[in-house]
Amino acid sequence: MSRLLKLVESKQRPRWRLNCVGSFAIIDEMGVDRTPRGRKARAILVYLAVHAGARIPREKLTELLWGDRGESQARSSLRQSLFEIRSSAPGLLGSDRDHVWVAHDAIQMTGEVGQEDFYADLNHISSAFDEWLEEERRQRTANIWNSLRDECARLLACGKGSAAFSILDDMARLDPYNEDGARLAMQAEFQAGHAAGIEKRYRDLAEVLERDLGVRPATETGALRDRLLAELTQDPLGLVSSGVEVQDVAPIHAAEPFDQKPANTARRTNKVIILVGLIIVAIAGMFAALRSLGMTSLPVVAVAASDNSPHSQQLSRDLLVKLGTLAEVGSGRWRLTESPAGEPRPSYIFRASENVNGANIKANLLLVDGKSESVLWAREFQFRRGLEGDLRQQVSLTAGRVLGCTLDARENGGLPPDSLRLFLTGCAASAEMGEADPREVAGTMREILNRRPAFTPAWALLLLADTWNMQIARSKSSDLTLARRQLERDLATARTEVPALPQISLAQLELLPPGAYGEALKLITKLKQRVPDNSQIWLEESGALASVGRMAEAVVAARRAAELDPLSPAVSRNLIEHLAWAGQIEAARRELANASEKWAGTAALRDAQFAFHLRYGDPREARRLMDDTKGASIDAYLAARLNPTAASIKALKASLGRPSLGEPEGKTAYAIQALAEFGQVDDVFNWLQRTPKDRLADMSYVLFRPALQDIRRDPRMMQVARRIGLMQYWIASGEWPDFCSERGLRYRCADFAKTKAA
Repeated sequence: MSRLLKLVESKQRPRWRLNCVGSFAIIDEMGVDRTPRGRKARAILVYLAVHAGARIPREKLTELLWGDRGESQARSSLRQSLFEIRSSAPGLLGSDRDHVWVAHDAIQMTGEVGQEDFYADLNHISSAFDEWLEEERRQRTANIWNSLRDECARLLACGKGSAAFSILDDMARLDPYNEDGARLAMQAEFQAGHAAGIEKRYRDLAEVLERDLGVRPATETGALRDRLLAELTQDPLGLVSSGVEVQDVAPIHAAEPFDQKPANTARRTNKVIILVGLIIVAIAGMFAALRSLGMTSLPVVAVAASDNSPHSQQLSRDLLVKLGTLAEVGSGRWRLTESPAGEPRPSYIFRASENVNGANIKANLLLVDGKSESVLWAREFQFRRGLEGDLRQQVSLTAGRVLGCTLDARENGGLPPDSLRLFLTGCAASAEMGEADPREVAGTMREILNRRPAFTPAWALLLLADTWNMQIARSKSSDLTLARRQLERDLATARTEVPALPQISLAQLELLPPGAYGEALKLITKLKQRVPDNSQIWLEESGALASVGRMAEAVVAARRAAELDPLSPAVSRNLIEHLAWAGQIEAARRELANASEKWAGTAALRDAQFAFHLRYGDPREARRLMDDTKGASIDAYLAARLNPTAASIKALKASLGRPSLGEPEGKTAYAIQALAEFGQVDDVFNWLQRTPKDRLADMSYVLFRPALQDIRRDPRMMQVARRIGLMQYWIASGEWPDFCSERGLRYRCADFAKTKAA
């Protein structure tokens, strides 16, 4: 395994250095080897060094290293190993009757960390230590890989794909099965103009996945390979990535230009001629490969402006770029091209126009059959002037949804023109479900199903609309019973007409009782196995994991949902929020910065910025973004954040009022988090106690946010967990929440569960 990352030295040199690669060694400040002879003494030092600064219970060390022995014998063995460490390295350990530790600034872990060579000579000391060591290696490897990925992404964003090749090779050695790394590698080959390199990266990945895991690359990986190869074919000289100015080329992957002009024009011409010869050979082989993969049968989608006005041209370019992100991470069902007149003839063409009319901006979007030029669907958008970002965001989101529905209809036998137009109109409305009445979408889908009872795409949208209607009814305390009965009726019919539809299971999630944490996660796991590339499933998983305190896993699911649905600001915001809730504030800030570039000037971005700055960022920025609908309580909260005095906290508590049985979920969650942030622990437990059990189970996610760290450290937290069924889930599943490994916890979750479980 290659050495990939050097650990950073601290500014103040510690007294002790611990070599963490290959053979274990502890070196004092004079360079003398102070390594104890016993392997278990070394294992203790490793564990304490990783948790430097933390007071580790002696019981933890005996369980880790002598779990197969009686308590008295284990304690005696621990004392002997600690004596050995003190004899070899005097002054290194700190201890009291119940704990052992090393100071956080006393020891420095040195060396270049790979994976298998991390403490390579400490394997097979005990099964529990092996498990811990394996997890530590896995986590460190993941951290290294993520650091390399971030550096690679930075180089690609600057158009410096060639400079990333060595990094990408290290990433592949660390994790040869990681498709995110393979996709970055294909993009680097694209920027370097290497068609053969793109194909090789894909085939190397496919070979190792098939050989070792018996699976094929995900569809989005194949879709990216196809699109990059197609784009290199359209730009055979690689002029975009080489920095040469070219007209009429989509700027999706344009790199920054060279800083200096070539010194010799003739020499440059010779290089281009050689390059042309090489690429002609590559293209011939590439087309043969693509034909064997059936790529030429994929539907081709084009985007074009309806007129030559600058506004229409800009809208068309923006839509092309946004749909290009779908081609990169989508399901490999279609190809994107800029030219409607190109070959092969596009199957579908989006025609876009935009004009300013007084105080408003209007846009028209048409989906046209590429062969007959007949209009399949049309939609007009209107926003106030100054909201161009909102307009283009809505156009791209709607276009992406409509394209998906068009392909769904095509793959399910098609529809007559009038039925297709009606179906696509309902599909477009589903993209605006946050503002539109979901019952209208449901009504449209029922009309389609009256004509074709087993039309799967209409069933999928109908169940989505029913589910959204239930969520609205629950949040507004309206007739939830009526919404529930409608969903149950539609589910019963769907099970008869389209029993294999994944959305049936998604809708079932909405019908689970409060506190059915395990049932929800089992259902989602089965769904992911059937449909691994559905963003809604990953979105549901992120929420379900957050509800049981598995915050790190919730972030992974939220990130995957955002990758699969890059046109949805709501899904991007979900990722930002889950990062913040997991305590990864800087990562959330970076994602918000990415969203700021992608959704500049939109209401969706302003909402995401407000939500972040309200809790985790600059309260002054939150106040600037706050509108009149937020209420006096939000203003009092921000005043307390800006100046957390006793008086401002008292004013906040007064604005929240006292907990009552009728409080809506949103207000209760807000109050609990706000009070916890200012250390009002007893007030928080008062709210938790007075909140009905079912409502508290529905909002269990709030218990695991950073502001509630002191609440989680209080043993009363486990009483709350038992009351709403969390304890029972943790015991049955064996999946404990992340906070159980937090430092400063006044109890051990597993022990508390054994003694206190009902």
